[in-house]
Amino acid sequence: MNWTEAKELGLPFYETGKPCKHGHLSKRYTKTAICVKCHNARTRKWHVDNPDRSNQNKTRWAKNNPEKMAAKDKRWRVKNPDKVLARAVKNTLTRHRRVPAWLTKQDKQAIQKTYALAKELSNVYGFPWEVDHVIPLRGKTVSGLHVPLNLQILPKEENRQKRNSFGLGG
Repeated sequence: MNWTEAKELGLPFYETGKPCKHGHLSKRYTKTAICVKCHNARTRKWHVDNPDRSNQNKTRWAKNNPEKMAAKDKRWRVKNPDKVLARAVKNTLTRHRRVPAWLTKQDKQAIQKTYALAKELSNVYGFPWEVDHVIPLRGKTVSGLHVPLNLQILPKEENRQKRNSFGLGG
């Protein structure tokens, strides 16, 4: 498919079958006609050349300023209730698609108990705990299921640092 056809169809990428000027046989962005591999290399170089403006520095700032981040997030949620609702619905639907039909009544009770325990730990320790999926429901390389063996309870801060990565907390 050529650039014109991809643009008319509204596709994000197209392929020419020819290497770019740097020799990459890669998809190209329809919007810019730039090779994806060239774009990724340029982005990595920019992050190295601009550490003060890179996302890694923003992440470090967010980690060191949790109160300011919480206030910023709250302002965004107040300004964007429609997006908040859409995200919540999407997450709920994703979780439901990841609940297998073969779950037993005992499995469902175990899941409920895990969430109840996380709430109880929050009350006892005075800081929030959350139920985390060891194998994320929407991982990049693998996606897990919403089943008891895939659940663990982590402090909220640790769970947020884990993001959608695969692995046990601790």
